[in-house]
Amino acid sequence: GMPPSPIVLALILGPMAEANFRRALAMSYGNFSIFFTRPISLILILLSIVSVVGTILRQKRLEKKALEGENIGVTK
Repeated sequence: GMPPSPIVLALILGPMAEANFRRALAMSYGNFSIFFTRPISLILILLSIVSVVGTILRQKRLEKKALEGENIGVTK
């Protein structure tokens, strides 16, 4: 049920992202702070976190509304 374009994109960009991640860690001698000291990388990390958390919260809100909608039709 998933669209094929994100899968193809992940298969193409995944190895490149992993190679560059390893390169950055090698340049910083294994120190992860290199990803948080540059403003652009910090912004991208924060946007990624907001995107993931927002998606999870939206899904939970939709599930809650669906449950409330089911409970409205139930009489005791």
